Amino acid sequence: MPHLTFTLLVAVLLSIVMALLGNRSPRERLYVATYVFLCCAAATVVGSWGMYLIHG
Repeated sequence: MPHLTFTLLVAVLLSIVMALLGNRSPRERLYVATYVFLCCAAATVVGSWGMYLIHG
């Protein structure tokens, strides 16, 4: 499985699980899922740029 596909799959699954935890309304669950997915995407972009700057 390519790295990008695996990373997106993990981000989607993690955001779904985090949204389902706790007593939340459907609107809050959507907000949490979106927030966690965007944080995973941002962390991936920042990490990849960091590795690019370190290793060239």
